[in-house]
Amino acid sequence: MKLKLDYKKCHEGLWGWLAKNPDKEKEDWPGFKTIDKFNLDIPFHLCFACEIGFKYDCICPVDFGVEDGFIVCKNDQNSYYYKWLITHGQERSQYAKLIANGWK
Repeated sequence: MKLKLDYKKCHEGLWGWLAKNPDKEKEDWPGFKTIDKFNLDIPFHLCFACEIGFKYDCICPVDFGVEDGFIVCKNDQNSYYYKWLITHGQERSQYAKLIANGWK
């Protein structure tokens, strides 16, 4: 039996953890070690939403606070992801929470 990832749960786990650990980066999430341990694929860009988006015509399943579309989260300075990248502390936690809860 091949194990499959629940991308939405993994997304929520990753970003929930980042909200609690604003000094950490995506690659620090302990869940990636578990995924790797079971020989499952680590998602593209360390992003479960990107992994799903590529499978469905590059439409992201997460509301990043900007228009839908491919890699808009990283390229739009108004996106929650971009703001998460450039902020620190409590503000960074708030953006991580928005991303964690943004799966449509």
